Amino acid sequence: MTRTRSTPPEGEPLPGAGNGPGAQLAAARQRAGLSLREVAGRSRVGVDHLEAIEREDWLALPGPVYVRGFVKLYAREVGLNATLLIDALDRQLVGREQVRVRTRQINARAARGERFRRVWAVAVVGVAVAALLIAWATWQVRGDDAPHPDSVDAPTP
Repeated sequence: MTRTRSTPPEGEPLPGAGNGPGAQLAAARQRAGLSLREVAGRSRVGVDHLEAIEREDWLALPGPVYVRGFVKLYAREVGLNATLLIDALDRQLVGREQVRVRTRQINARAARGERFRRVWAVAVVGVAVAALLIAWATWQVRGDDAPHPDSVDAPTP
């Protein structure tokens, strides 16, 4: 079976396709009459990864370096300009990476706060236990050496 590869004019999306790189790739694959299995076999990118690319579910894929490589291989198989798709992909991944970095910052701050609260709680409990031990020891020492003020043997002032 002979297939013809048609590429859209520079920077223009395929007719009937969404603006994202995944939609562009899916439309090009369908226009070329290829199944996901065929593209996966030729590009050596797994079907599950290709499906995630078409859905633009970037979180289901490995890191950005791998995603760029997968998109490049996919684009090559369906006859699209990989550079334009990678540029569009990078615009989407920048937002994803910013969200990841911000989430990591928030989680780190929360972990530091939790550690601080734990250390503070342990310190308060430690001081309380030490105070109780000192009070108990003082009471024990005074109980042995000094007569109780209510006792008969206590000197009167």
